[in-house]
Amino acid sequence: ERLRAQVAAQDYSFEGQRFSVTVSLGVASFDPSQPSSSYTIVNRADKALYQAKEQGRNQVACARDEDITTKPGLDK
Repeated sequence: ERLRAQVAAQDYSFEGQRFSVTVSLGVASFDPSQPSSSYTIVNRADKALYQAKEQGRNQVACARDEDITTKPGLDK
């Protein structure tokens, strides 16, 4: 969430044009004591990313077990 907020708060410019940038992130974690493949972890993060985009972008979505929770961006 801190990364998303910092990107959204930053002013950007290129060749004299000012613009804003937002970021959607999908995050997944794992328990090292439980068997899990890198494919499974990346797949869960990917699903969370698509969930963040579907919820309106500029959000962080966290995959927890089989469900995905989102945290809306602060600029909405």
